[in-house]
Amino acid sequence: VTRVVLAGGGASQGKPSGQADGGWDKAMMAVRDSFEMGRYTVAVSQYRKAANLALVRDDGTAVAEAGYDLAVSQLAANTPAEALQTTQATRQAVQLRGGGAQFSLDLVEAASLYRLGHYAQAIPLAVHAMLSPETEEAARAALVLGLAADAQADQAELQNAASYLNALKAPLSVTQQADRAEIQARVLRQSNPALAEQLAEDAAALR
Repeated sequence: VTRVVLAGGGASQGKPSGQADGGWDKAMMAVRDSFEMGRYTVAVSQYRKAANLALVRDDGTAVAEAGYDLAVSQLAANTPAEALQTTQATRQAVQLRGGGAQFSLDLVEAASLYRLGHYAQAIPLAVHAMLSPETEEAARAALVLGLAADAQADQAELQNAASYLNALKAPLSVTQQADRAEIQARVLRQSNPALAEQLAEDAAALR
């Protein structure tokens, strides 16, 4: 199973109201430093505290942000089952506070399900996450969709993921270039194995 690690930080569009006193902002900056240094278990502990703080404050936007970041850290720490539990609990908490669509939670939940081998369940969540207005988020969802669809032998959704990534407008980030090459390699694996192998090598080199 290809390892999927999502970028941490910034699940929501608006800033949590709890940031007003500066404490939330300082705490989130500190934990993101831990994540970026690869100290994922430390980040998990710190994000869990931030998520609990958001619940105490009854701040739906902060709940979504901290819950997403906690789940991403759990994925990075190779505990996808915990990440799945976090996304599901976060989604419920956000909905109770009147929150709407949470494309970021769809993305991390789909990635968690993929890592756990639940490919059929990951596919619809990844498809929905591709509707995100944030191109980077939608593109990562396309990668997860392509990986899950390939593992599930769902050629239609594999092609859907490839079509989305192929349609991305330049300039593409290195991550997007790698994702596009990897999914295209999977599309061509049967019809053009030589090109598929080259694309897979390109993706590995870019990563």
